[in-house]
Amino acid sequence: MLLDVKKQFRMEVKRNSGLGWYRSLQLVKHVEMHRAGPGPHIDQNMRERLTLAYRQIIKGK
Repeated sequence: MLLDVKKQFRMEVKRNSGLGWYRSLQLVKHVEMHRAGPGPHIDQNMRERLTLAYRQIIKGK
């Protein structure tokens, strides 16, 4: 039985999305960052930069 909520969430993300342990950790950190507080205002330029960064993470680079 897992009592660590973060590890349990990572395991569920891994199982349900097909991501590996490392990428599931990145996703958990991303969720925690957004839960901590509101982020900066996102305009079209920033959205494009974030999309490029997301694609790099998915590629595993």
